[in-house]
Amino acid sequence: MLSALQLDDYIIDELHLEASQLYLTDPERAEELDEQETEDEIGFGFDLLTESSADSILGLRMVVDVNADVEEWAEDHRYRARISVVGQFAFQDEREERPPADDLADFFMQSSVSILYGIIRTRLADATSGQPYSKLMLPTMDFTPFVEDMELSEEHENRFCELAPPE
Repeated sequence: MLSALQLDDYIIDELHLEASQLYLTDPERAEELDEQETEDEIGFGFDLLTESSADSILGLRMVVDVNADVEEWAEDHRYRARISVVGQFAFQDEREERPPADDLADFFMQSSVSILYGIIRTRLADATSGQPYSKLMLPTMDFTPFVEDMELSEEHENRFCELAPPE
């Protein structure tokens, strides 16, 4: 059975990748770096795009930064990266079958973030698979705490009210 929320389309609107240059300047250290278990610093950002003339369309931009705030990252990490993907989502069900606005917002955010993060994980793994180091595989994430702590702007709340079933 299909989910009520479907990814209609997406674009990668930013992809920046840097590999540590140690493989050129210090091959022994580069080999050590590639073999050690280094925990990358991963940051997330989200931008809910609510403007649409279509009744059932919502957009979300997700940005993932890897080691963006780490000074001298190339000494202790294989990669630094920034990737942004914008997804356009559509509801496939009848409006009357959708949950109320608050639940709809949680459902949308949980589902769309998980879908976009999967795209980002795959793109970064693909982009780094041909590098001198092993590929960068982002960890699997549970975004439930993020969704639970999320506060919507009035504009976003209004858009979910428009998409929710009539009261």
